[in-house]
Amino acid sequence: MSPEQSYGEVLDQRSDLFSVGVVLYELLTDQRLFLRDNEQATIDAVRECNVPPIDKYRDDVSKQFNKVVARSLAEDSKDRYPDAPSLADDLARILKNEYPNSSRADVQKFLSHLFQGQNFQLNGDTPDIPQKRLENVSQKKVTAAIEGFPPLYLFMLFLILVGIILAADYFFGFFHLNLF
Repeated sequence: MSPEQSYGEVLDQRSDLFSVGVVLYELLTDQRLFLRDNEQATIDAVRECNVPPIDKYRDDVSKQFNKVVARSLAEDSKDRYPDAPSLADDLARILKNEYPNSSRADVQKFLSHLFQGQNFQLNGDTPDIPQKRLENVSQKKVTAAIEGFPPLYLFMLFLILVGIILAADYFFGFFHLNLF
């Protein structure tokens, strides 16, 4: 549950990305991030959103990965990833930089070892979507935290401002544009 969900606010995909961040954090630290003695205390912990850094529990997690998880767990949804592909690109970029020789076979081997007795098989006909993402993501810096307005919004904002100026000039003559 994200902080905005605990307040009953309107939700978007960034609330789900907060949950992904919680799962990543808990998998890496083996600590329950917000669990408290009762439901109200747990909700209060989510609302306060005090997240200890991962390196408090693990020093083998890279700073880049720590930043990705921290961004996913930002208290304000505007500070989180705008969508899942942006998060996936940053995770793929980290994987490509830190584990350049990793493969599906490595993951299958790890899961088979981790869950002995259960047969993990990857269908050879299934496209390797994570590998395609790795091949297409650049190794440049992790996505910037602040993203600009889409050009369409800027154009619409410009048109609205021009409309306000023209209306003010027409009705009140504020700008003395002598258009009317």
